Amino acid sequence: MPKLIILGTSNAIPDQKHENTHMVVVGEQKTVLIDCVSSPILRLEQAGVDFHTLTDLVLTHFHPDHVSGVPQLLMNMWLMGRRRPLNVYGLHYTLDRMEDLMGFYAWADWPNFFPVAFYRLPAQEMITVMESEEFSIFSSPVRHMIPNIGLRIEFKG
Repeated sequence: MPKLIILGTSNAIPDQKHENTHMVVVGEQKTVLIDCVSSPILRLEQAGVDFHTLTDLVLTHFHPDHVSGVPQLLMNMWLMGRRRPLNVYGLHYTLDRMEDLMGFYAWADWPNFFPVAFYRLPAQEMITVMESEEFSIFSSPVRHMIPNIGLRIEFKG
């Protein structure tokens, strides 16, 4: 049975007991990290989720309290020998900036880097982000200071 694990519940300012808001959906076939902050591999391990099972990453918007851990996640996965592809979803606005950020790290030059595919979501209501046999994830634009998506997760069965 799939499950949703909350990894952080803080607003923009974390404290000793609350990391910035992010979560993971764990199923038999897919493990989806929603937003990526701080030290994502440590947070996943603390929650009992093997980061090697991570198949997808959804970024809701490009604010540091939601995406600051992406460079570290990608680098750590690469250093630990990841070869499986990782799918990254978000609005055009978000993913353009994420790719620019990774460009500052010259990640295209890192040898034997695993495949990372960016999927740009339209800013429309109830867009299917992904579907599996166990759950579906949909996105819709929400009001914020910058382009942002809210997510709806529907568990099947």
